Amino acid sequence: MKQLAPEGVDHALEAVGAAETIALAFRWIRIGGKATLLGIPPAGTKIELDPFDFTTREKTLTGTIAGSETPTSGVPRLVEYIRQGKLKVGQMLGPSYSLDEVNEAVAASLAGAAGRVLVKP
Repeated sequence: MKQLAPEGVDHALEAVGAAETIALAFRWIRIGGKATLLGIPPAGTKIELDPFDFTTREKTLTGTIAGSETPTSGVPRLVEYIRQGKLKVGQMLGPSYSLDEVNEAVAASLAGAAGRVLVKP
């Protein structure tokens, strides 16, 4: 298998919210790199990290909600990225549910369904 970034990447964005992808994001950042969690894992999800990576490799792990952006400026920018095709939100969607199936949608989301659960009116 060809290794694309032998020294690791500067910044990894984890958008799935699964313990496995969080661990991979943290593993593949370089010394001094940063992994940012965008995905929201199911409640109670645990990850194993080696403290050695924080102290001697100076890696950073952080989280964010909506990119820590102010909605009044961030949302219009995101809409423009979608219009321009720079942000492909369709690829991020998971299962869809009708409004009558909202309880099933919440259960799927809490169970860690792949992609973002969508509830349609």
